Amino acid sequence: MKKISNRVNRSASGGPRKSRDKIDKVKNLNITSLVDILTILLVFLIKNISVDTLRLTVPENMDLPSTVYTEDLESSGQAVVIKLYTDQILVGAENIRVGSLDSFLNDAKVRREMLSFMNEQTHLITSQEGDLKPLLLIQADTRIQCRYITDVVALGATAGFTSIYFSSVKGEDPIATYGIGDKGA
Repeated sequence: MKKISNRVNRSASGGPRKSRDKIDKVKNLNITSLVDILTILLVFLIKNISVDTLRLTVPENMDLPSTVYTEDLESSGQAVVIKLYTDQILVGAENIRVGSLDSFLNDAKVRREMLSFMNEQTHLITSQEGDLKPLLLIQADTRIQCRYITDVVALGATAGFTSIYFSSVKGEDPIATYGIGDKGA
């Protein structure tokens, strides 16, 4: 015997029946938090882009200093090296000791000796053939106060140095950079 089906298709489109729950969930999708996150990201990106632009913009009529290796300056024959330590000042390639930092500031004799040395060096450099210009290279310990360096710069300008360079160590940790060993060792 044949069985008669009493199943009736009640959908309007004539296809399979769709559930209303899924449609309601899609309609009630809340995107407020998504918009908030995107706004925060946009503000963050705009701020970082504008800061990078400020770093790269060079004002008119401003020449930024260039980087030169110490070895290049010393081998050029036109650089005079002054090394400032916490307990002493050494001048020239021969590391001649002129005194301490305090004696440099307070003793006129030490200042005259240093100025005399600098004047001799500038005269030697300018008297050589070619258009050599005397350069002063200052190497200072990180613990040296700025007032000492400022006075050395003023003395160098008085002696006729056309350019004054400051030596720095490449890298954040000079002990690790040069492989000297541990700080505690």
